[in-house]
Parts: sequence; C-alpha cells; structure tokens
Amino acid sequence: MFNNKIQEVTMNLLCIKDPNILEKSVNQLNSSDIPYFDSTGVFSIINKLPSSVLNTLKVNYILHEDDLNRTGASNSRDFVARDNTIIVCIKDDKFSLYAQLYSSLKKTKIVWLDSFYEIKELLKNEKKIQHIAFFGSHENFSDKQIEIIRKTLESNTFLMQSMSYGFITGIDENQISALIVKTLIFSKYSELFNENAFIIRNVDGFSSFENENLKIYNKDNSSYADIVELSSRPINSLMITGHAREDHIYMSDGLICGKSNSSTEMVMPPTYQGTPGCVCEGSCYKPGNLFYMSDLNAFHIFLNSCQGMKIGDSKYPLNFNMVYGALDSLACSYLSSTGIKNGHEGENFLYYGLIKSGHSIGEATLYLNNALRTQLIDYPSYLLVGDPAIKQYPNGTLEKHSFVVEQGNREFTLEDVIINPLLKVEISDSQLFTEVVENEQQNLDFAFDFKGKVCKTPFFYSYSLNESNKVIELFIYTAERLELAELKIQIEVHLVNDSYVRKLLKTVNNLEQLSDLNINVHRLDVRNKESYQRLKNVNSLLAESKFNITRNKTVQDRIKKLDSYVQESQEEVIDYILNRLDSRTYHFSELYRARFDLLNTNAKEFTCHYCDNILYEHNLLNRTSDTQRVFMTCPTCGVIEDRPINPQVEVVFSGDKNLIRGNEADVSYKLFNRTNNELSLYFGYGWENKKQDNVGYIDERKWSLSIPPNNFIEVKSKITIPETLKPHNYFVKAFVVLDGEVYAFNQNVYVYNQLPLMKNSLELVEATR
Repeated sequence: MFNNKIQEVTMNLLCIKDPNILEKSVNQLNSSDIPYFDSTGVFSIINKLPSSVLNTLKVNYILHEDDLNRTGASNSRDFVARDNTIIVCIKDDKFSLYAQLYSSLKKTKIVWLDSFYEIKELLKNEKKIQHIAFFGSHENFSDKQIEIIRKTLESNTFLMQSMSYGFITGIDENQISALIVKTLIFSKYSELFNENAFIIRNVDGFSSFENENLKIYNKDNSSYADIVELSSRPINSLMITGHAREDHIYMSDGLICGKSNSSTEMVMPPTYQGTPGCVCEGSCYKPGNLFYMSDLNAFHIFLNSCQGMKIGDSKYPLNFNMVYGALDSLACSYLSSTGIKNGHEGENFLYYGLIKSGHSIGEATLYLNNALRTQLIDYPSYLLVGDPAIKQYPNGTLEKHSFVVEQGNREFTLEDVIINPLLKVEISDSQLFTEVVENEQQNLDFAFDFKGKVCKTPFFYSYSLNESNKVIELFIYTAERLELAELKIQIEVHLVNDSYVRKLLKTVNNLEQLSDLNINVHRLDVRNKESYQRLKNVNSLLAESKFNITRNKTVQDRIKKLDSYVQESQEEVIDYILNRLDSRTYHFSELYRARFDLLNTNAKEFTCHYCDNILYEHNLLNRTSDTQRVFMTCPTCGVIEDRPINPQVEVVFSGDKNLIRGNEADVSYKLFNRTNNELSLYFGYGWENKKQDNVGYIDERKWSLSIPPNNFIEVKSKITIPETLKPHNYFVKAFVVLDGEVYAFNQNVYVYNQLPLMKNSLELVEATR
C-alpha cells in the first residue's frame, strides 16, 4: 500500500546527450537527480515508465547539459548505497558506456575483461567482493557464457556461500537506459513501495491471505482480473508460481505473454522449429485472456516456473522473451529458473522472507540456491537479472538465533521467537555436521512443535550447509509475522540409498520406507501381516507333510496361493511407485530426497537423437552407495531421461510429436536389452493431462515384460486424443523398474486444434503458448 508521503517526493529526470561530459554530469548532480544517457535527447525512457510512478514522484524533465550548472548542485548523496560491488563488462560491449555511467553513479569499481574466462583471475585479486554485476548486451550472455560464469563462481565453496551475482542487460539502448533509471528510482525511493503479491499453487487448507502490504492469490482462483487489478498501481514485488516457458506463463483463465508491446510480429517464423508459434493481439491459441508481461507494474518479478530465464540463445525472438518483456515493464529485477523444475511455492516464501529481512536481492537468490543445492531440489535453478546489491527493504530486520548444540543432542527449544516473516537458526554441532557431510549421510529432517499464534499462511522450512563456517543454516518462514512463546525443534538424520528400493521390490516388509515416499501403507500393512500369517501356516503344513504324504497336494496349493499373493503385493508396490513418478518428479533420486553430488557442474554436450540439437548430460553420485546416475535434458525438444550410469535398458519413443484433438495417434516404445542376460522388468507409460495440478492420463498402461539378451521388444499403442483436451504441450512419460532401479523418460508433445499452415506455403508453423 502507498504512504501519504509519496506526494512530497520530487525528482529530476536528467537526459545526458553527450558522452564526453559524462563524468562532469555525474559530478554536478543534485541528490534529487536521476540521470540517464540518451544521445537522441527525446526521452524515450519516459514511455517505459508507468505514468503513475512519474506523476507520483513529481518528475521534472531536464533536457540540456546547460541546466547542470544550477546553484546548490551537490553530489553528496549516493544514488545507490555503497557496498562491496564490482561491475564486470566485456571490452567493446555495445553497452560499455552505460556500464561506465552506472559505475560512476554507484561510485564502485568497474572491471573490463576480454572474456569471461578471466573471472577466475579477477577473483584472486578481489578478496572482498560481496556482489558482482555482469553488465552487457544479451549477445555476451549466451548459455555457454553464463555456464562459464556459473561454473567459475560456484567452483569456489566460500564464494558460492558468500557472494551473489546478477546480470544487467537489455535488448537495446532504450531498455538498458530504462533499467538503470528504474534501479535508481527504486533504490532511492524503495520505502514508498511496500505492496507485494503472490500468485501460488493451491495449498491444502489455504486459499487466500491479505495484510497491509501482502496479498496472496491462490492459483486456482487467480485470473486475468487479478493481474489487471495488480497492475493498476506500482507495487514492490510480484511472485508467480505456475507452468511457463521462455515466452509465457499460464493463469487459470488466460496467460501472461512475454511479447513486447513494440513487437509487430504476429506469427513465429518457421525457423523456430520445435516451439509453438504465437498469434497474439488478444487471440492466443489457448482459450482465455491475454496479458502482456510488459504491462506488469512491479519493480521486482519472481517467476517460479520451468525455463522462465533465458537471457541469450532463446528459441524465440527477444521481443517474445519473458526476461525482456519484464524489462519493458516497471521491473528493475527479474528472477526465474534456467531449467525444468518443480516450482514449489515454498521457494517464493523463502525469497520473500529473505528480502523482508533486509537481504539484497542477490543475497536472497544466493541463499535460495544454496538451500535448493543442499537438498538437490530443482537445482541448478535461479538466475537474477538486475543489480544484486538492490535491497527491497533496506531497513529490514532478521531474527537470528545461533546455537552450539550438545554433541548428539537432536532436540532443542527456542523461547520468545519472532518470525517476521523469516527466522534463521544456525546450528553448530561438529558431530551432526560430520554425519551429514564428511561421513556422507543423506538427509536431514526437522520436526517442529510451537506454542503461540496459529499460522494462517503456509509454514515452510529449508536448510543449507555452510561448509566455510561448519554450521547448518536452518530457515523457518511464512508470509506473516509470528510471535511464538516456544518453538521446539527436533532433528533427524536419515540414511537413504538405492539398495532399499531393490529390497522393497522383492519383499513388502519395509513399510516405513514406503511411508517416506508419501504412499499410504495401511493396505500394504494388512497384506504384509496376512502374508506373514500365511507363511507361518505353510511352514506348519510343510513340517507335517514330511510325515503325511496325503497332505502334499494341499501344501503345494497353499504355496502357489502364497506365491501369487506375495506377487500381487509386489505389483501393488510397483504401481504405487510408478504412480508417484508423476510429471513433477523427473528423476527418482529426487522423489525420496536422496542427496547426490553433481559430478560435472558443467554439463556434457551431446547430440539429441530426437531432434539433432544439443543435449545436456549431468552425472549424479549417490554419496552413500557410490552409485551413479545420468540426468539428460534437451532444451529444444523437451526430452528428459534419468537412468543409472551403466544402463541395462534403453527406452526409445517413436511417434508423431504434433497431435490434433479428436484424432488417433500411433505411438510405440522400443525397450532395448543391452546385456547378455534375459531381463525381467516392469514397464509403464502414460500421457499426461494436467488439470488443477492433479495428474491424469489420456492413456495409462503397465506391463511385466521379459526381454531376450541383446535384443529388444516393441510396445505399440493407438490412442485417441480427446476432443476436450486443451491445446498445449504435454509430456509422454515412460518408466522402467529393473532390480530396484528406475529408468525415467519424458518427451514433449504438442496438441493442436489443427496444424496451422503458412500463407501460400505448406510449411508448418507451430502455435505459441
């Protein structure tokens, strides 16, 4: 909500036309001046800022350099608070002048590099860097260049846990100039913009929440009208969780499109194969309303979705890109994921708690990624576009407790606790830290019991391991301020590895592990007890049959029934596991939260055998069992594979990836046995149909199969695409379970009303989401 003091704020928007007087201009500014460089002098920036902001701040426009010589001019006030920040820019970058201007305004150091490979040497010489702002054009921020930056910074454990970074970029001079101006405006007047909004997935028992500066929309209820209402005024931040790609994010009755208002393109050019085309201007192919990212009215945008961050190498023209659509709006920062992810709403709450506690947006991103990395959830994940030193709440406070827990003590109590809206607990216990890290145990679980105010909003926790200080950092957070008389915390260390799954598939007596997979074990518990009782009876009969041959047939019948009963139990376990492998869980290791090491942080590149484009492969190591898995993704066609490092089985999908509602489609899977032995396995596949985040299937089948040595079998299917199915991209999924190991496969397919054709051409153009 706005403060009445807003009307008293005046600023001067100063256009600097001549780069030769740049330093003079900066040295002669008043504290109310917001400068930007524009060689045309036409104030193109004005059109990039909402009139509500400019009117609210009482903007005066200064056109000529002569106006700099005003009486009372002073540069005693910094435009951005000083911090241990450096600006890094590639020499001869087309935005180098803007980098120089921004460096002068921040009164911070700028470093010029020939290439990003020089970052490692830079870090040796700069010992006290808190933030790095990589400044430049999108041409210098390709996927490869970003991977070099990420790998270099995150290869250093200390830097990975203490230094944040972000990217300051834009499509053109107008956008980069606008980004600088918006950053300066927010940095100087952030206290005037306090309102925040969440659009999240449905959480059980929680539908909506509102206080003086935060409104939470439940995703199932969020609509086009909510977005329009939110964009009627400038707000601090907007955080959205949902299904998205580089060019859009879905709402319940429409979508937010990344298309720039300045774009005149109506249909995607045919060179962008494997991606939807876009017919905009209010009639997107998905039924519902269309809202443009460039019309959002928030200084900070957090997009918790798949592939919402693509600075360079986009499959779409840049004026269809969510990043640059956001930069065309009021946003001075944009945070989103670089890959496919779960999108748990708890990530929004952690980030919100961190910024409200006074952390900069770069530090909040750093803590968020560290927590995800520690628990191997959706990682690698978030990148930040914007100055990492910006503080959305400069005067925020963080309630922090530090404990030296007695060796072996796994329970402690905090008294008079304030969560506002985040609590950080540092746990220093060398024995516990050794168990989790050095002895390579797998996973920490925390249980909480508290006395005090009932929490109306979702209550989350996450943790990260600070290997520099040898402490466990536990974050507890929600959306509201909580005062608790007492907070009891219990810590459990779990050892989880692949071997239990193998045992689970051969017996059904490990119900505790099934419970860890969130599987209802009551029915299996009944079957397990029944199996045990039948086994006792059969053993008694076997003992008696040694002395009474007439009872031998009865014993054999009982054995067959028991074997059939146990087999049914095992198949039921298989069904539960396969059903748990839904579309939001791409590899089995994440499902039971086992902790893996990423062996190659710089993904290997291969050629995808589906689309012939670049495919990325990561090797993961289970730190307990020393087993390795391979996780492969193709960003072009959406193939995802997760399998053991030395696969015995290979799954290959065959069929049309462009489907039409109401038509039939022939699809098949080939299962290759790569061993010299016959393999007996379970195979399942399904065609996903999303509805309110519950997974349904167009078709779902499971088989128990045997494959001859060094051979293959083909599973064919003919499916009908329902008329009621909404045009969208879907996943066709397949899973193989072999000796307790899971092979997961996902392939993107697209469903259309009809396949659109280019005018006067037979070449297909795929429709945009």
